[in-house]
Amino acid sequence: MCRDWQLCDDHVVADRRLALPMGPGDLMLFDGKLPHGTPTNRTDQQRWALQIHYIPRTATEVGEALRLQAFGSEGKGVTC
Repeated sequence: MCRDWQLCDDHVVADRRLALPMGPGDLMLFDGKLPHGTPTNRTDQQRWALQIHYIPRTATEVGEALRLQAFGSEGKGVTC
């Protein structure tokens, strides 16, 4: 699988992890910067996801330096 951004599991604070069991047809909404993941799909069926981006009119674009200060790194090309 190719990812454009990766956060290694050992960079996530373990005691802040939360499992959210979901069933077929369930929906979960969260901020894309929230560290998240799913277990490996071990079925013969595809797992579908829909990704939607929303930017309010009041949002202010920040430069790369401020973004890196807030999030730490690009996270690209990371191998875990």
